[in-house]
Amino acid sequence: MRILRKFLRLIGFRSERIMKFFRRKQKLDKIGRKILIVDDHENILTLYKYMLEREGFQVLLASDGNKALQIAEEDDPELVLLDIMMPGINGLDVLHALKRGNPSLPIILHSASVSARNDLDSVIADAFLEKASASPRQVLAKINELLD
Repeated sequence: MRILRKFLRLIGFRSERIMKFFRRKQKLDKIGRKILIVDDHENILTLYKYMLEREGFQVLLASDGNKALQIAEEDDPELVLLDIMMPGINGLDVLHALKRGNPSLPIILHSASVSARNDLDSVIADAFLEKASASPRQVLAKINELLD
């Protein structure tokens, strides 16, 4: 579906009706897919919850590592967007615990700490996005990339 849409754009076919169909189809494909967002900043949780729900995802929220592990065990998310610096269990410990339980679970580290990108522990994550430079659109694009 994505390849056909790209091809139509490439050849200049921009019928609004066709493009609406593809957007609707893409949104329907995401309905019910669970994403766990783990961050201790309420505004980040609110922003990404709103954005991802508009895209058709089911969003689970956790404000600390303990809650994240509990939700992951109970609700089995398909992807985790994970902050590193949090009170209690930090994001890297959560990352290790989640990967131990489900090595194929896609996890995006999303942190304000630029130095964390070079941390050996962060290498086991599927992606790393800096909060300061990654826009919500870039986060959404990375989520879609990892789920496809």
